[in-house]
Amino acid sequence: MSEDKIDIRLFGRMDFMRATGLFILIGGVLELFAGNRPEQIVALAAGFIASFILFHFNARRWKRQLSSLRKIIAAPLLVLFCVLTIAVMPASTFLFAKLGSSGAQTDMGLWYLNGFHGLQKNSAEAVKWLSKGADRGNATAETVLGELYLNGSDDLPQDYKRAAVMLQNAAEQGSAEAQYNFGLMNLKGQGMKVDYPAAAKWISSAAEQGRAEAQFGLGALYTAGKGVPQDNAKAREWFEKSAAQNNANGQYSLGSLYYSGDGVTKDYAVALQWLQKSADQGNLGAVSLLADAYEHGHGVGQDQAEALKLYQQAADKGFSPGYVGLGHLYSAGEGVTQDYAQALQWYLKAAQQGNAEGQFEAGLLYANGLGMKKNMAEAYFWFSLAANSSYKQVADWCDRAAADLKWQQISDLNQRISAWKPTQASAPAAPAKPADTGYHIFY
Repeated sequence: MSEDKIDIRLFGRMDFMRATGLFILIGGVLELFAGNRPEQIVALAAGFIASFILFHFNARRWKRQLSSLRKIIAAPLLVLFCVLTIAVMPASTFLFAKLGSSGAQTDMGLWYLNGFHGLQKNSAEAVKWLSKGADRGNATAETVLGELYLNGSDDLPQDYKRAAVMLQNAAEQGSAEAQYNFGLMNLKGQGMKVDYPAAAKWISSAAEQGRAEAQFGLGALYTAGKGVPQDNAKAREWFEKSAAQNNANGQYSLGSLYYSGDGVTKDYAVALQWLQKSADQGNLGAVSLLADAYEHGHGVGQDQAEALKLYQQAADKGFSPGYVGLGHLYSAGEGVTQDYAQALQWYLKAAQQGNAEGQFEAGLLYANGLGMKKNMAEAYFWFSLAANSSYKQVADWCDRAAADLKWQQISDLNQRISAWKPTQASAPAAPAKPADTGYHIFY
């Protein structure tokens, strides 16, 4: 092979290696300015050394000085520098965590939490390192630690007060995730009194930063008028932003507005488009509303078989509107043989979860003796619970049922009503992920 050909090959190889070395150097600089963390400085130094060596060799010197063996290992040499640059990260992170770097301490906590970089998952170690990072004001550490205390686990007891402190500190530093979760705590009264204005403030801050679930949450607050004036038009705007980011709850809520015509012109075609997107992600509220569309022929051809399938899909996952939908089909004999007893069983499943429509419908069957002997005591019980949920259609049904009862019966029933608590929805067997119910966040 001629010397010219060797020159060309070496020159081409060196151009490639120089370009790669420059890439390492630029990447290190960007990492440094992005985080300004000690372990990033170590990585930058390793990258700089690799780049320095590569830039100070040229094709002629390689042709003249290097043996054929050294030419063969030239490319692996570059790979070695890259590997050393990566390998030094975990060790240097631990070192700088020990020296007090809040960023390194936070990384150690996250690595133990998730089992990264060869570390076994260890909740105690994760909490230890995250606490160190949080003590130094690291917003990421405060956010993650706050969420751990908020949710609790076998290794870390739930502690709303600690969670609130951590999340508020991170929220005040601008963490959108912390702002959203701290807003939810204010909304639900977790470790504090319910404070709708504070909830709206923090959820709004997270929404303004583009967090999709916060945008959905803010839309839900505008829908309910909690902490903000009731405004379906603004709710729609925020649902649109959330839906555009493929958030299933945002898609469901936007579809619901178009389906009902609240704050927008009713448009079943648009509604079904968004509901289908949400249902495809497993949102059970969207699944149930699609079933309603097929049941009544809203925007699609009426199809009781499809409605039955979708209601059953939601019911199989313990979702109360799915139970109610099945109750309607069996009560009316739509797509199935009419069966009031079966309808009552589905209504009761929903009623026991606190679904007001299920409570009302169960009361109607008891009051009218459909599928059973008339039972005004049970009718009164379920009507009263529906009324407690401000279910509008219950109207004077409680009075009608009470008219057939003795004073002592009513007194006993009222005690039963006062002591009643809804049951929890049954979870689907071995779910890949928790089912998205489609409930608004304030329910």
